[in-house]
Parts: sequence; C-alpha cells; structure tokens
Amino acid sequence: AESGGQIGDIGYLYFNQEVFSDAACGILWGGKLNFGLGIKHGWEPLGKPRYVTKSSGNIVYEIDNAPAANVYKEYLACDLTKLKKESKYISILYPIGIYLPGEEEYLLRNILSIEDNGSLVFQGDVRQGSQIRLMIGTKESCLTATAQAAEEAEKDLLAQTRGVKKRGGKKFILVFDSISRYILLRRDAHKELEIIKERLGNDVPIIGIYTYGEQAPLRAVSYRGQAYFHNQSIAILIIEG
Repeated sequence: AESGGQIGDIGYLYFNQEVFSDAACGILWGGKLNFGLGIKHGWEPLGKPRYVTKSSGNIVYEIDNAPAANVYKEYLACDLTKLKKESKYISILYPIGIYLPGEEEYLLRNILSIEDNGSLVFQGDVRQGSQIRLMIGTKESCLTATAQAAEEAEKDLLAQTRGVKKRGGKKFILVFDSISRYILLRRDAHKELEIIKERLGNDVPIIGIYTYGEQAPLRAVSYRGQAYFHNQSIAILIIEG
C-alpha cells in the first residue's frame, strides 16, 4: 500500500514498512493502451498585464517594481492586515496567471502566504521577468472548465487512435482535481463528477483524488512536449485498452 502525508513543511511517502522523503510514487502502464488527456481551470484574466520584477523560486517580492502584495491591495481596496487574514479565499478567487508564449491559457499560482514585507509566497515557482495577470474564477466558470476538460480528453483520445482499426476496448477515467476547486464549489462539488459522467459515460469507472498541484501540459491536443505544475486545475485522463 502507498500513501502520502505531510508534517510541517516536509512531505513524506509511505511504502510498505518504510517512510521516504524526496520521493515520488507512480504507475507504469503496459500493453496496448490508448490515452486521452484534458486539463482546464476556468479562471479568466483581470486588468492589465503586469511583470514580476523580483522573485526567487516561489516567492515574488516585487511586481512592476513595487511590493507584490500591492496588486491585491489596489484591486481589493484593503490593507495588508486584511489581505493576510483573507489570503486563503483571495488565493482561490484571485490567483495569479502566468502567461506562457504560444499557449492559450494562463498557468495558475495559488498564494500560500502574504508576508509583512509585501512579498507573496506561491504554491509553485514564478520566474522573474514573467508576464502575469490577476485572475478571477466563479462556480460557473469552474464547472464550465470541467466540461471543457472532459471534451478535450475525449478529443485527445480520438486523435491518438485515428486510423486504429480496432477500438472499443474497456475504459476507465482518472481524475486529478485541485482541492481549491472543492473549496470554491462546496455543495456543488458533486456537479463536477456528474458533468464528467454525462460527457464520457455513466457506465465508465472513475477513480480520482483531490490534489495540491497537478502535473500536465496546458493542452493535450497539439501537445507541445512541455509539462507544467498547475494549481486550481482539473486533469481528466481516459485510459482505453
């Protein structure tokens, strides 16, 4: 059996009778299998583009040569004390989006904390020089993205199997869903599962977990060969064989 846990800032992986840090578990698929992947988030850009002028790893110190938190202070018209108090909800509703040349969607980053010096600690690296936007999401846009991810996974599967003479094998679906989406949707969280079933079939088995980060490209169809660390996204993988 395998499971994960976290104590303080250290992540652990439990495998059989051993405990590991700096480790990862995975699944190796073999045989004649076909895959279809869809990933979306549903948050839309707000306001003008901005630039990260000072950062290190996942800490952004300055945006447009001013303390990074000023972006939120100005937009939400509140002081640093209130920002820090409401950072969990601000992070979910108003993450930042990183622009990536050649990609249609922004890559999201959640706020882990807002520091006294006005710096922002994100769940994932933000490179100095990045073009970013403040983002906004709603329950409706979140659920629309779920439907789009399911549709994209289906299209990707068809693209991968175009020209295959024999299809129609058994399918199942893996879903990696950001915990931020659950916090936003609350009582409507079950609607994501309903949308996936409606789009991909009520009789197709589904396995899924809520995550604190997702690894995937920004799009599967016309895949560019680059995977990213995502926040607030839903990734749907169809496996057929």
